[in-house]
Amino acid sequence: AEKLGITQGSRACFAGGRMLAHKTGRLMKALQKANKRGLGEIIVGFSLPHLVITFDERPFGFSVDQDEKSGKLFVSFARGAAKEKGVHTDYALVGLEGEEVIAMDKAVVQQRLRQMPLPAKM
Repeated sequence: AEKLGITQGSRACFAGGRMLAHKTGRLMKALQKANKRGLGEIIVGFSLPHLVITFDERPFGFSVDQDEKSGKLFVSFARGAAKEKGVHTDYALVGLEGEEVIAMDKAVVQQRLRQMPLPAKM
């Protein structure tokens, strides 16, 4: 997996256009089926593992934006402390201090980021 650039802790979500249950056996079955059909390749989608970061000081070094259609909160840029901790542009922001922020408005999340006590875990 590492040779293919798949991050440790990632999970296969779909293979060949079909959703997979979170079991390795389902992925293996899909790959075997593709092989029997003589397919030279198959598209496999992965979900990346969650990255939990604690910031001990401000500035955190990243900015959050929100996709208008999906409402997904994502990192629009990362530098300084955020970059040093492994944060990259387009990473999804899913929680602050153990609370899910997936359905929250960007302005609310930005305000919470400014007011979070240190150390701040996200």
